[in-house]
Amino acid sequence: DDSDVHIHWKGAAEIVLACCTGGYIDANDRLVEMSEDKMNFFKKAIEDMAAESLRCVAIAYRSYEKEKVPDNEEQLAHWSLPDDDLVLLAIVGIKDPCRPGVKDSVQLCQKAGVKCHRCHDAGAVIVDNMQVMLKL
Repeated sequence: DDSDVHIHWKGAAEIVLACCTGGYIDANDRLVEMSEDKMNFFKKAIEDMAAESLRCVAIAYRSYEKEKVPDNEEQLAHWSLPDDDLVLLAIVGIKDPCRPGVKDSVQLCQKAGVKCHRCHDAGAVIVDNMQVMLKL
């Protein structure tokens, strides 16, 4: 429809998924209503990927009336980007390996008597798995 635009979202899977009340696109490229069972299915998929040390990102969109989209900087400054009624397109798991040298640096600090703590913006499951991968 030429009177609509699509606004796309990508971000932390659990946050974007919570906004996907507009449904999801299935494997046959059809828009399907988001049932509670399907929402739980997607949440479980996110948990399963996180348990495998994958950072989960969801991609979604929503249609929006073209005439309501700001067309100048002033309008854009006062516009609230709509984050409701999104349609889920995909959930992807991205491998987020530790940077080279992290394991050696942590071990060197530990040998020097420095107590190391893990700080990461990922969930606790991912951080725990990273610690196991580093054998710390």
